[in-house]
Order: sequence, then structure tokens, then C-alpha cells
Amino acid sequence: MLNSIFALLQTAQVAPEESGQSGDLLSPNGGLMFWTFVTFVILLVILGKLVFPKITAAVEAREKALEEAIEGAKRDREAAAQALAEQQRQIETARNEAQRIIAESRQVGEKVRAQMIDETHQQQQQMLERARRVYPTARDVTLVEHRVGVRPMPSDRHTIAGRIPGFENAWMIATHSGVTLGPLLGRLLADEIVRGAPSATLAPFRPDRFAR
Repeated sequence: MLNSIFALLQTAQVAPEESGQSGDLLSPNGGLMFWTFVTFVILLVILGKLVFPKITAAVEAREKALEEAIEGAKRDREAAAQALAEQQRQIETARNEAQRIIAESRQVGEKVRAQMIDETHQQQQQMLERARRVYPTARDVTLVEHRVGVRPMPSDRHTIAGRIPGFENAWMIATHSGVTLGPLLGRLLADEIVRGAPSATLAPFRPDRFAR
């Protein structure tokens, strides 16, 4: 078809020369104008059926791909925002829980401290009374200073050693025999933390036994 169109154009261009007319481009030629128009229409039809649909389809596919990419980016951004909000919520919850535990521990500590001071005063008076009975000359002795040492003792009177329930990276040791058992407990718990393998020796002394 294209060969036929080019042949027609060539014939239209040769026609003026055969008719003795000049080949001036500014001179109107009805035949040339007609065939040029026909050629343009034919080319437009061919492009419209064969080329333009492919270009349009490619553009539409590109637009669709861009829209999907934009939508995917929006979804990812929303998911990231939700994950960040959830993480911040968990951090805030953990912070509030930690503050609550600290406040409760402080209250318990103050209560225990006051109780220990009261018990110490009572023991102080008892010791002075015994001393006065044994040493009559100590009746006029005045107590200048007294000190109290706190030694932890779990409620079941057994050592506490291991991971704290509810916390990913928090361990604790509480024991009455810190001087004698401190090196062993420290080595066992350090080995457990570094290697990630629970120690069978510490199994009876886990903190979670109080949560059961």
C-alpha cells in the first residue's frame, strides 16, 4: 500500500513537467493537492489503526503502572505510620509501666525502711537494757550513733536469679547470701545472657515462680 502511495505521489509530481508547466512550488496544482490530501488521509487511517492504538496502550499501561506505584507507596507509608504509632504506643506503655513499678518499689522501700528503723530502735533499747543488766556502770551510757544494713531476703527465702517476666532484655539477682553465692550466681547468669541458653542450675530460682 505504501508503495502505491509513493508511486501516486511520484506520478503527481511528474505530471506538471509532462504538461509543460513549470515546477514552481508556489504555483498551485490541483492534482498534486488532491493526491497529497489523499495520501495524508490514508496515512492517518493507517496510523490510527496500526500505530496510534499501540502508542495509546503503552501510555495507558505506563499511567497504570505509575498509579499502582503511587498507591503502593501510599500503602507503605500508611503501614509505616501505623507501625511507628504502635511502636510509640508500646514504648509509652512500657515507660508508664516502668514508672508505676518504680513508684510502687519506692513506696515499698520507704515502708520497709520505716519498719526497719522502728525495729532497730526497739532492738537498740533491748541491747541497752541487757548491757545495763550485765554492766551496771553502763546505765548512764548514751547511744551516739547506730547504723542499719539492709540484706535482701525473698519472701520464700530462696534466691531469685533469671530473666524478669515481661521484659526481653532484663535479668535480676536477689539473694540473702550475696557474699558466698555472688560469684557463682554472677557467672551462671552472665553465661545465660551471653549464650542465650537457660541454666539448669538456676531453674528453681526463676523470678516467674512468684507470678504462678
